[in-house]
Amino acid sequence: MPSTKYPSFLFLLFLTAPLFASAARCDKADKSALLAIKTAFNNPPDLSSWTSKTSCCTWNGIDCNATTGRVTSLTIFALNISAPIPSAISKLTALQSLNLAYNRLNGPIPPFIGLLPELTFLRLDGNLLTGTIPSTLTILDLSLVGNRLTGSLPPSFAKANFADVDLRDNQLTGDASFLFGRDKNLNALHLSNNSFKFDLTNADKC
Repeated sequence: MPSTKYPSFLFLLFLTAPLFASAARCDKADKSALLAIKTAFNNPPDLSSWTSKTSCCTWNGIDCNATTGRVTSLTIFALNISAPIPSAISKLTALQSLNLAYNRLNGPIPPFIGLLPELTFLRLDGNLLTGTIPSTLTILDLSLVGNRLTGSLPPSFAKANFADVDLRDNQLTGDASFLFGRDKNLNALHLSNNSFKFDLTNADKC
């Protein structure tokens, strides 16, 4: 009787081939950037899946575009990381979502984050970030709750098309009236526990 082992093996190989192809799609430049981020964050144990021998699209906290293999989402949440925000993030130019909330990130928010061309969601809540908010940070969905940010809001916020903004529990000052107006498309705006001033007499004209 002819053996059926080889046809079965070939059929199994056919079924698993897409899985290997998917794992191989990881963009090389994005992978290098992610490994640099891991190093900058002192190689936290929760990022142990981030190794040079595996596809970055299979790593914890990473989502990729299924066609291009570019990294579209990076989540490093509540890992108690004490470090500045690494410059290697600027290399992830296809990034749409960045969540670094509830760590112990320190130093200023680097302006390059707001220059990532595809980024629409940014969470930096619950860190130890200091300094002013960069003028580039006109991200559609922006949350900076519970940091140590100071100074006034950048004038660029007046023309930004925000959907959700949460700036609670910082040390921000100045006039925030320009966040209001009939032309704004805000779904939610949270500003409490700061030292803002408001003059809403011209808000309807904004």
